[in-house]
Order: sequence, then structure tokens, then C-alpha cells
Amino acid sequence: MGMKHLLAALVCVGIVSIAYGFWRICIMEDYLLFANVPCDPAVESCFVGDGENTPQFYTQVSKPAYSVPDCNAWNGECPVLGCEEGEARCQETTCDPATGEECSTKPL
Repeated sequence: MGMKHLLAALVCVGIVSIAYGFWRICIMEDYLLFANVPCDPAVESCFVGDGENTPQFYTQVSKPAYSVPDCNAWNGECPVLGCEEGEARCQETTCDPATGEECSTKPL
């Protein structure tokens, strides 16, 4: 009898954890999106991309999914991601040559 109760408890825990994961990710959109967005090397230090899979010059942005507008990226309808002043959990990362990445150089 004890084995049936243990199995029932494990099944219940599994169902609850799957439901919580679905609620958190699909309903609340509580995860971060990462994107390489175009950058102006005349203004800031940019990562250097290949121009095909990533923009020629880009900045990295991580932003909560719930703060990104619904749009169709396949049709090019989406605005360029960026962080608003004081936006929680949003981060724009520019290239730092000290990390060993290939960076554009900001003109003096």
C-alpha cells in the first residue's frame, strides 16, 4: 500500500511542476530574450558581426519576454529591441576589447 501512495505523490508532484512551468513560461512569459541589435560604431563600441547571421555591428540586449511587444519577426514587423530608462531586468551590452572580443573602435 505504501508504494501506491508514493507513486501517487510523485505523479502529483510531476503534474504540479509541469503546470507551474507552463504557467511561468507560456502565460506569464517570465524568461529573458537575447538579441543582437544593430549598433552605430560612431557612437559606441560595437561587436563586429559577419553581416549575414548577425548585423555588421551590433550590441547585445537581454530583456524580459513580457516587456517585448507581440509582432511577427518573419515579416520584419518587430521594432529593434532596446532598454527603456529604468526598465527592470533589461541589459544592453556593448563590446569591451578587454574581454578579447572583436570590437569596432569608437572614433575620437
